[in-house]
Amino acid sequence: MAPHFTTEAKARKFLEEARWPSGAVCPHCGQAGKIYKLTPRPKSRKGSHVRAGLRKCSRCRREFTVTVGTVFEHSRIPLKKWLLAYYLVCGSRQGVSARRLHRTLGITYKSAWFMARRIRYAIESIAVREASIERALAAEASVAVQPERASHEILEPVAQIA
Repeated sequence: MAPHFTTEAKARKFLEEARWPSGAVCPHCGQAGKIYKLTPRPKSRKGSHVRAGLRKCSRCRREFTVTVGTVFEHSRIPLKKWLLAYYLVCGSRQGVSARRLHRTLGITYKSAWFMARRIRYAIESIAVREASIERALAAEASVAVQPERASHEILEPVAQIA
């Protein structure tokens, strides 16, 4: 097993550092400056439970975690198992079947299939985005290299020798 993903807290910290290297950014409004972590109140009547890694944006006042806007969003599968699945899929040359994820991670086959599908979708969308950027850069470079052509020059007819 990868040492980064042994606990849920380590997995969350790893993902936060990878996704937000220069600090948290609100996925709803794009605010990067005033983001604060929510912590439980010590003497709250409603209880002191706050989800792990929960943050709030000061501009739009919406709550979010590091998983919002990713393939991990709206999943009850623990984050450490998601990251281990990514590690297995990306580290394998031939790919990983849902059956292997099921056996390795100790989850149901249905959950493993769901995870494999989402991971493949994420990898494919990254590849498509990179390919479109490369095509745009290549087109831009070819336009910059071509010499400018003279606009429609009017050629005078050559006098015919009679």
